[in-house]
Amino acid sequence: MIAADTNVWIAYFSGEKNRNTDLLDHYITQELVVLPPVVLTELLSAKGSTQELRIALQNFPIIEPDPQFWIRSAHLRKTLLNKGLKAALADTFIAQSCIDAKVPFITFDKDFRHYSSFGLKLI
Repeated sequence: MIAADTNVWIAYFSGEKNRNTDLLDHYITQELVVLPPVVLTELLSAKGSTQELRIALQNFPIIEPDPQFWIRSAHLRKTLLNKGLKAALADTFIAQSCIDAKVPFITFDKDFRHYSSFGLKLI
């Protein structure tokens, strides 16, 4: 299983061809893609989001947070911020979702590298 960041999905749906979109396509054909809830929210709330997109995305399982997810996310974000590192709230939720599910993550966003030492596996 893998998860992909919003930016990778946008590139994929735009028809871009690169390493990340090729990986996403490969895992989609293998039915091994899961969606962090924040990625799903970002995609469906984006300007230009369509009914077709909603229908396409509903075929993917969502990483469901457990009740302690919010506490772990807060601790993760606070730790990064205390180190002077960038830790956007949405990014923290995405990273924590993937860490909890032990799912590797595909992204173009270099800020996610800060989450690697907490268990986020970047592809």
